[in-house]
Amino acid sequence: MRTLQINIYEDLGRTVLSSKIELEKANFIISKNKYSLKPNQTIFISKNCSIPKAKLRTIMMSHNLKVTKNFKEADVCFIDPSPSALARISESTSCYTIINDVEKIVDCFRYFMVDEGLDLYRLKDTDIDILENHIKEGEKIIVDYKNLNQIKRFCNIDNNDYCYDYSTYLKEGIDYECYEYFLDNKIVVYNHQDLMEILNGKDALVIEKKEYEQLKSMIESSDEDNLLLAMEMMANCDYTKSLLYLCILFENYQENFIKVKYCRHINFKSLLAYLKVDHYTNVTIDYMMDLFIERKVLNKEWVDIIFEEYAARIANRESEHFKAKVITLNTEALEFLNFNYDQKIVEDFVPVEKEVEVEKEEVLNNKSISNIVWS
Repeated sequence: MRTLQINIYEDLGRTVLSSKIELEKANFIISKNKYSLKPNQTIFISKNCSIPKAKLRTIMMSHNLKVTKNFKEADVCFIDPSPSALARISESTSCYTIINDVEKIVDCFRYFMVDEGLDLYRLKDTDIDILENHIKEGEKIIVDYKNLNQIKRFCNIDNNDYCYDYSTYLKEGIDYECYEYFLDNKIVVYNHQDLMEILNGKDALVIEKKEYEQLKSMIESSDEDNLLLAMEMMANCDYTKSLLYLCILFENYQENFIKVKYCRHINFKSLLAYLKVDHYTNVTIDYMMDLFIERKVLNKEWVDIIFEEYAARIANRESEHFKAKVITLNTEALEFLNFNYDQKIVEDFVPVEKEVEVEKEEVLNNKSISNIVWS
């Protein structure tokens, strides 16, 4: 869960341990259950989330919610776990991981430094305890190249005791403190997408076939005002129920959207974050299918619509999700044989009976809601 870095500062004559959180290990705290809006809660929203304040203010008033900047005081916490959002608060590091004889390193900093007259480099007893506990937990210990040479010199480890590593860690700062607090206290946090789905309200526009066709004609219009209005309607629709046609619109018109200033408006940025789309994302058939599976909203009706919309491209094998089940011959061969020839190459799928999962409400902390105050 945590990585420990050893830094030897020759100029200061001391050794310092620093805790780091690997980016790929920061996602496990996200709740598997969707957030359910409840009154009288204090919520914390990580600064890397794209949440429109005007929309948030509406549900705050209707449900007596309070927003705090102190994540330790919150009943519910939201973060954006998408790779693009986390990339903004992380950095990649070239380092070396100690893989053998880590106990030798502990002994080195406890005894050897004193024997060699390097008492200033010796770790404090509290740091020794941290290092030993880290080793017992089987967590990673890293050093940079300069410190590796120092440790090799002081601790007498050889080339088989370490290996090169390249990992991405959260930068130190408020976001790091959040993750560290969530990890240490095993606090369950929610994906900010859960909050986005609520913000537009129960009466928000649902984009279905009819609305999709209207939006298409507006986007294809030569009048930029129509394009802006279409984007605004998309940004304020019911994200969950409109997800299919939102994806199809992005597949067809993403270039149109990114050319206009409204693309940077907080409402539209919120939609982009919900769809996990940025300037470099290529919304394809497989991208849609993966997204629907991830959000657990894929159904036969949506698959039929995708097939109808992209039949030619699917036939041209532009999707890994759609597979050919039956092979036939071309028209010339069929006319010569004068009968309908086909061969099944994939056996029929046998549905598996699934157990219905009952969502359990997760307890975020033990604070009494009656004690909530504005922060």
